[in-house]
Amino acid sequence: MLTFRALGLWRSGTTNRSQAAQLPIELLQTIFLLTAELLASETTTTSSRPEWIPMTQVCRQWRAAALGLRELWSSITPGLSISWAQAMLERSAPLPVHVSIRISTATGSDGLHPLAA
Repeated sequence: MLTFRALGLWRSGTTNRSQAAQLPIELLQTIFLLTAELLASETTTTSSRPEWIPMTQVCRQWRAAALGLRELWSSITPGLSISWAQAMLERSAPLPVHVSIRISTATGSDGLHPLAA
């Protein structure tokens, strides 16, 4: 998994903000997109928020770069809370949104398949 340590941005338990702030915004945004894609493909548990959110909280520059990257917010995955899904819709506008869902193959209590109910 891609981490701050792998990016060389970790020093003595805290983020080396001077190095982090020096990354060109285009490179930083590419890292955000690739990390979000990697985490989405590796994650088997559901979370009420996107797994990549901590990387948007490193510093103000990273936060601004993430908020300005509409593509980063355009994928809604199973398990997101309603408030996160709404934030994702707002932050990705006007881009199309990719919504992933999980469908159970079990029948419901009425004997119908959940899609047929």
